[in-house]
Amino acid sequence: MIKDVTTIAVDLAKNIFQVAYGDGQGRVLSRQRITSRRAFALQLGQWRDVVVVMESCATAHYWGRQCQRLGLRVRLLPAQHVGAYRRRNKTDAADAEALLETNRNAQIKDVPVKNATQQLVLVVHGLREGQQAGSDLLGPWRYSESYDGNNAGLASAAAV
Repeated sequence: MIKDVTTIAVDLAKNIFQVAYGDGQGRVLSRQRITSRRAFALQLGQWRDVVVVMESCATAHYWGRQCQRLGLRVRLLPAQHVGAYRRRNKTDAADAEALLETNRNAQIKDVPVKNATQQLVLVVHGLREGQQAGSDLLGPWRYSESYDGNNAGLASAAAV
């Protein structure tokens, strides 16, 4: 473990986690690229009394819940605020460092960590709104007249 770490900033991707470890002033003490979810979970389990900062997204809510189960404090920051603190090109490492810098601004409100049910409700509302707006996410094959139970409707819809 790195000495004097008070904040762990994490840029999330599907299987890659870019981590920046910071002190109380938001300075980067160390950087680490973790290449598996399991390794990331094990890494989180080693920390106590730190704040884990992530950019708010669906995956961040999942990892936020995992961190809270471990007794860690979580701050999910709105993406539009994090971008203003990025100093270089958009890379995973630059995003993690921008999260550390953004965390220093106490005026930026956290996004509350949502539980799984709250996230599911948001997905359902999003699907419903999309359908009402006429953008059926399942495409034309859902309502294909030539559907005969053997995916023939899918083939004809693909030709559309």
